Amino acid sequence: MSGMHEEELLMSSAGTDGEPAVTYEEMICLLEACLIEQPFPQNLMSHIAYYFISRFRQSMPALRLLLNSGYPAEAGNILRMLVEYTITLKFIANQPDIRASRFIEEASIIPLHPEFEMLAMAEETKMLDWFHSIYLPYSSAITMHSSRELDELFVPGCHEDCDTMDLLALSCDLAVVLLDCIRSL
Repeated sequence: MSGMHEEELLMSSAGTDGEPAVTYEEMICLLEACLIEQPFPQNLMSHIAYYFISRFRQSMPALRLLLNSGYPAEAGNILRMLVEYTITLKFIANQPDIRASRFIEEASIIPLHPEFEMLAMAEETKMLDWFHSIYLPYSSAITMHSSRELDELFVPGCHEDCDTMDLLALSCDLAVVLLDCIRSL
């Protein structure tokens, strides 16, 4: 895939007729191209970006497999991971000199470190809509996230009546956000 084709695909996340301009398969190709063809400078932030885009790319087929197998609630948990990867990368990219090393040093305790609370990161990165779309009250998901600031419990997940195409389209939209963040590094 040439760089020009990649740029054209990313120009819009929706076509003029309401259909996605980038299909799910094309988005996976774009992520792979970013991983394989794009030169990365050898610094800590580029390695963190590579980590998140690799995790994102590896999770997209899992999302589709769960949706195709009739497990939309479980697929919602994969979408949650994709949102968290994107929010975290954007958050670190806002202050890479400080946060990149802290992310590496404290990777095992990020959920407990106040600076790396998902709600606060979503607020700073202007991704609250994404956050609220995946942390639903009364979800059937097991993993929970708490916010010390709001003394609330957010339960990630997806309702049983989630539309497969909607979740796939959301994953593509989110991939555009992730790629835009990486391109700005």
